[in-house]
Amino acid sequence: MKILLLTSEMDEGGVQTHLFDLAVGLHTKGHEVCMASSGGRCADRVSRCGVEHIILPLDKKSPRALWISATKLMRLCKKRRFDIVHAHSRIAAFVASLVCKALDIRFVTTIHANFRNNFILNRLSRWGDGCIAVSKDLYCYLLDNAHDLPAKNIRLIENGVDVQKFSPKKRIEGSNEKRIVFLSRLDRDCSAGAYALCKTAVDIYRKYPQISIAIGGGGTELEGVRMAAEAANAECGREIVKVLGAVDNVADLMRSADIFIGVSRAALEAMSCGVPTVLCGDEGFLGVANASTLKIAEHSNLCCRGEEKLTPIALKNALTELLDMSDDKRDQLGKYLRKYVKERHSTLLCTQKVEKFYFDILKKNTAEGSKTLICGYYGFGNLGDELLLRCAAERVKREDGSSCAALVAKKHKSGKNIDFCRIDRSSPKDVIRAINHAQRVVFGGGTLLQNS
Repeated sequence: MKILLLTSEMDEGGVQTHLFDLAVGLHTKGHEVCMASSGGRCADRVSRCGVEHIILPLDKKSPRALWISATKLMRLCKKRRFDIVHAHSRIAAFVASLVCKALDIRFVTTIHANFRNNFILNRLSRWGDGCIAVSKDLYCYLLDNAHDLPAKNIRLIENGVDVQKFSPKKRIEGSNEKRIVFLSRLDRDCSAGAYALCKTAVDIYRKYPQISIAIGGGGTELEGVRMAAEAANAECGREIVKVLGAVDNVADLMRSADIFIGVSRAALEAMSCGVPTVLCGDEGFLGVANASTLKIAEHSNLCCRGEEKLTPIALKNALTELLDMSDDKRDQLGKYLRKYVKERHSTLLCTQKVEKFYFDILKKNTAEGSKTLICGYYGFGNLGDELLLRCAAERVKREDGSSCAALVAKKHKSGKNIDFCRIDRSSPKDVIRAINHAQRVVFGGGTLLQNS
């Protein structure tokens, strides 16, 4: 396959690392992979691994920038004739939707977090011919909001980590020092853990004087975190907290840790290194990662969305729990966490799932592939009509071997588990196109049309 990956920028962050691993994984499997973004620290790394990177202003939403991006993307797609264009940000998805529709290229998206919604943004959101959610809560979000996508074209594919690169370190016998590491972008929406760690550092140091703390990551809050660290160091009388800024070799940093604090991909990378982990971030706090907390954390891609609020006291208690453990017990926990990542979150597994998703989308599972179009009063909350739609869709699938299309209200939120292509009944253009492509049109119930 010829694959184009799009995102706003390739600086540091979980999305960028995910894209880097996905691009390299697909390239290794023999696919022709190209990436486009506004550039960043990870762009050069992508190029060095054999994946071409092209600069487009996909981080800007001004009309001029959108026009430049669309023009250059159109030229690129005409020249390279991609089979799949895969967007990982809202602006990239909007631009790609215009180009792919004009050139009849299969277009898919991935959402890594809840999109901010309002009247305008809802109308600018483009989901593509299929959409990947990286967690269960985002999968449910898509079922509720991606009204023009059939359920079968929404796929849950969790993030993957290179378990060979992120491997455990050899423990130095007799060493009493315990290193606590925090890693994240230090922007306003993802730096709460760093500030909480600085606030609790003094109390932790007084009880465990052998600790050292490293905070990695760059962003708009870097100087604020550095000031908080300096205040903690002044109170302790020596440098307990060291702020590293942007980190080039994340694997080495993770392997140096005895305890890790963070969420999402960074937490998975630490767990892959066999490092006991505290799950905490701006969106919530779950405490020490173990069998029970991971079961909850999976729902939000280990981001702790919807969990209790992070506080310095909660973080202090979680760190105390880990520091009070014996070395053997921490090692056992680390081995369990690495096994968990290898079985559920390896890069190889993630790449295989994405590759299969591409092949499924290339089968053209859209309205054009639906032989049957069902018309009725669907999507208005009428239980009887929704049951009729379910029965009709299941019968078409059973007898025809394909999915049907149905005319539904634009904000159709029912029938989440029904396999059919949703057609906006308020759009004459979409309705006419669906009728033209259908081999049969079925009025699925109600008393609007009768033999009498």
